[in-house]
Amino acid sequence: MEIHFLQLSPSADVDYDECYTYPRGDDYRGYVSMTKSGRTCQNWLEQAPHEHGFQPENYPFTGLGDHNFCRNPDGEPSPWCYTTDPNKRWELCNVGEPNMCGTGSSKYELLRKATIR
Repeated sequence: MEIHFLQLSPSADVDYDECYTYPRGDDYRGYVSMTKSGRTCQNWLEQAPHEHGFQPENYPFTGLGDHNFCRNPDGEPSPWCYTTDPNKRWELCNVGEPNMCGTGSSKYELLRKATIR
């Protein structure tokens, strides 16, 4: 049996912090801090205007911290955040499509392209 792997080369003009591969963005660690409708995200360590239980120590390895970037610590359809709008508790964010940066392909497309002989 012969296994062929697809080798990926880094590209100098790609922001790897904006890359993620899981369909729901569980591994997104980028810098988007605005919701789909244009609301500003609330810092994950803040409890105003919206109190919540998403503390980094309770959700390790999910990218939560002292910032207001969109994350998906609980398996929503895409990364999201609490908003600074007192009338809108939380909202999904637009962080683009999953992509292995520099390849133009998602992790799942790359796995399909790998061949085993």
